[in-house]
Amino acid sequence: MTLGEVRGAVLGILGCITVGCSAMAGKDPFQPSADVERAWTPLERATVSSGRVGWSSASPPLRKYLLISDGEFLCAIRFVNYVRGQDASEGSIFSSGEETLTSAYEWARLERDGNRVRVTKEGKDVVKRTPLKGIGRFVIAGGPGNVQCGERTFGWEYPAAVNFSQAPNSAMALAPTRWEAIQDIRLDDAKLKWYAFEPKREQIRISIEQL
Repeated sequence: MTLGEVRGAVLGILGCITVGCSAMAGKDPFQPSADVERAWTPLERATVSSGRVGWSSASPPLRKYLLISDGEFLCAIRFVNYVRGQDASEGSIFSSGEETLTSAYEWARLERDGNRVRVTKEGKDVVKRTPLKGIGRFVIAGGPGNVQCGERTFGWEYPAAVNFSQAPNSAMALAPTRWEAIQDIRLDDAKLKWYAFEPKREQIRISIEQL
C-alpha cells in the first residue's frame, strides 16, 4: 500500500468519525418511522413489551424510564427510538464492518421529594455503536458509546441497556419501570425493584405488567 492510499484511508476513517457513516444520515433519530421499525430485529422488538435484567446491565421497555440510583444520585433515562444503520460491510484492515447502531434517549436528573421526584436538569442525546476503526490492531475509534444522565456517564449496550458498576462495594442500582412520565414515578411503588451487579444472575425478561 502506498503512502497516498494509507492517507486516504485514514481520512476516510476520520470522516466517518466526524459525520457518521450510516443510513440514518439526515434523519431525526427522535422521530420513529415505519422505515426504521421495519429494520428492527427481535432484539429491538422485545423491548416494546418488556424490560431486561442481566448480570452486567439492565434495560427498560421502549419509551419507559430506567431509574439509576447511587447514594444521593438519582436519574432517569428512557430510550425513545432505535435505528439500524443498514451499513454493514465485509470489513477490512481499516474497519470491522459492523452495522452502525443508534439509540435516541431522554434523561432527567432527579431529586427525591418524599416518595415522588422532581426534575433538576434534563436533556436528550443519541448514543451509537460504530464499527471499530483503525489499521490492523491499532484501534483509534468505534465500538459502543456511553449514555449521559445528569453530570454522569454510564456504559451502554444496544439497544437500551445501561451497565451496572462493577466497582467493589458500589451502591449503584438500576430499576426498569413502566412509567413514561416523570410525574408518575413513585419511589414507594410496590412493583419498583432495584438491581445491582450480580455476576451469577441469569438474564430475565420482565413484562410491562410486572413492572
